[in-house]
Amino acid sequence: MPHEILRRLGIDYRILGEKRVAGITQNLKKRHGQCGSPTGAGSPQQPVPLPKKTPVQELERLRAENEYLRQELEFVKKIMAAGGSKK
Repeated sequence: MPHEILRRLGIDYRILGEKRVAGITQNLKKRHGQCGSPTGAGSPQQPVPLPKKTPVQELERLRAENEYLRQELEFVKKIMAAGGSKK
């Protein structure tokens, strides 16, 4: 169940809300359908090899990930700072 998966990851699903949890489920189902199983869902498949990335592409990806993580850290800091006030 999605709630159990989120709990195991340390994410309180109640904060996300039912719509987002349902959205996660729908997104996973949609992505599973894109696998293109010729014999139907649940059949064993060979993993599709990912295309090789150039060093420049990998650097761009890592920069974007770094920026995302910085923003996420700032967001967490703001949440923690607001936790001490009565809002």
